[in-house]
Amino acid sequence: MNSSLWNWKILDVEGVSFIIGQGGRFAVPFFFLSVGYYYGKSLLRGADPFTFLLLYGRKLLYVYISWNLIYAITPPNFFHEFAQFRILSSMYGQLQNTYDWLINNNISVILCGTKRHLWFIMASLTGLAITSLFCKYNIARFLVPFGIVLYLIGLLGDSYSRSSIGLSLPFDTLVLLYSTIFIAVGRRLSMYHENNKRLALSFFFGGALMHFAEIFYLKRMYDLDALGHNFLLGTAFWGMGAFLLCLEYPNAGRNSFLEKIGKLTLGIYVSHALIIDALLPTRDLVTSLIWDLFKPVFVLLLSYGLCQGLTRNRILAKFLT
Repeated sequence: MNSSLWNWKILDVEGVSFIIGQGGRFAVPFFFLSVGYYYGKSLLRGADPFTFLLLYGRKLLYVYISWNLIYAITPPNFFHEFAQFRILSSMYGQLQNTYDWLINNNISVILCGTKRHLWFIMASLTGLAITSLFCKYNIARFLVPFGIVLYLIGLLGDSYSRSSIGLSLPFDTLVLLYSTIFIAVGRRLSMYHENNKRLALSFFFGGALMHFAEIFYLKRMYDLDALGHNFLLGTAFWGMGAFLLCLEYPNAGRNSFLEKIGKLTLGIYVSHALIIDALLPTRDLVTSLIWDLFKPVFVLLLSYGLCQGLTRNRILAKFLT
């Protein structure tokens, strides 16, 4: 592989990492919107906001707690660890590391979990709890403005914290501040939506352009890591555009492999970090641009295979859905 292809960079980070890392940032807003959309559909069918929250929240908490325990005892690069130190010794050592980390970062563990990506589940529960509260007490008309305020505070305390209007917040912004706006908008779309392909495309491409423009601006003005942004102003419009496009084409992917994957989205999400850890030894064996490009697809397929296997058991299936 040509070294120039391997070493090409964007904003001082590897080009492939930048494209993969930032090219899919619309996905998390998209899934928050999906949560809000199906939550709204349930309310339209007569579900009580708090009853739905308890039933759905109980399932999410079961998945959250289960995978927190799994990652608490599974060391990174666990194949290497198991081979060198044996399984039980490695798991005990990782449990000790998790305990030490828990003592020093107890709030972070409760909010984000023993593996960073698990924050999404708690953020979904936070947004649903806030939305249920507003719906229960008939103040849902204020929900979207409230969500916008939370989102802006999150940006000021995160990606824009070094700017002249930035904030220093004493808590993790991911779990508490970002999900509400998307769940609120998703709920409204479940009640009021008119097909508008031009609007959907404008949001999608305009939001993407805005997202990357902000990355370049923040790098140039404040030297912020181009890979370190989870949410920006443009990310919100980008995610909404992706969701609106799906509403425009409701039959896209029907009866395909994508539909099968969709049924296990949560399970694939919580388990994919385990697959990534399993593939860590390959980074020393394979240094190829082609591998870097197709590794996410490989992780997806392996995660799907793992979930398919686990869902065949009624008890283990509860870890995933």
